[in-house]
Amino acid sequence: PFQGPCLRTESCAYSDQVVITLHGDPIVSAGANQTACTGSGAVQLTGASPANGLWTGPQILSASGGTFNGNAPQGTYVVGYAYTDPLTGCSATTYKNVVVSAIPNASFAAPAFACTGNVLNTTNQSSGASSYTWNFGDGSPVQNATNGSYLYSQSGSFQITLTASNTAGCTAQFSQNILSVASPAAAMQLSVNEGCAPLEVDCMNLSQGDNLTCLWDFQIAQSSDHTPATQTFLEL
Repeated sequence: PFQGPCLRTESCAYSDQVVITLHGDPIVSAGANQTACTGSGAVQLTGASPANGLWTGPQILSASGGTFNGNAPQGTYVVGYAYTDPLTGCSATTYKNVVVSAIPNASFAAPAFACTGNVLNTTNQSSGASSYTWNFGDGSPVQNATNGSYLYSQSGSFQITLTASNTAGCTAQFSQNILSVASPAAAMQLSVNEGCAPLEVDCMNLSQGDNLTCLWDFQIAQSSDHTPATQTFLEL
């Protein structure tokens, strides 16, 4: 208690007391530090308490709404959260960092075709990323690897998608369509497979597959015809 001055008149004393109440500052938190990715637009600032405070600092779009400009240049921004207790009028401000990080560049190279039963390899050409996820578009589990490697078990058109992420949590995607075709089955039938020279042999192509190209090797000659001409084998 506060005791005022004492007035004395002869042998009488008078005094008065006034009680002063001191209120503590409110406990205020701006929440954990946050990351924004370049070009992300209005970013909601989270974790502040108590509610109904005001945000201050660079790149704040709305003091009451708590939005930050995610289109700001790369860098670290210190923002403050101020709160005033409506009952006591006491206020406090606390701060946190908002880091604006670059978005990685996602890219890869892959063949336009893949053969079922043969491994398809992709070459990662991304930059600014630290982790990668591959989705080969056929419902199989994603792969976490720098370069993708996959074996299609069925033919069809599929979209390969690479997701590149950096340590700040910013991501980018790149996709490419690929056509998986059934591997051809090579087979043939000869009109004769033994005889006296000169021996004429006709070859029947029994291979199966789509859009086939063939190469025949008769040792004495080669042919790229689907069904080659009659071959004559002379004495060795």
